[in-house]
Amino acid sequence: MATVLDMSLDELVYGQQNEKARLHLADNELLSLFNKTQQLPDDQKKTVVDLLSAFLLKSNLKQQLS
Repeated sequence: MATVLDMSLDELVYGQQNEKARLHLADNELLSLFNKTQQLPDDQKKTVVDLLSAFLLKSNLKQQLS
């Protein structure tokens, strides 16, 4: 079936990456920003990941202290 539809078996079973992200991200602005981030060089992508990780860690720590 995947061959007939000209797609990989993974795409057929799990959907395309964008569709999977779209199902999990309700915020279109975040989805758009993440899509744009994928086009950045690897070192800049790592910076974005580091910034998000630090922000989420700080947010979690604040919640635990409250």
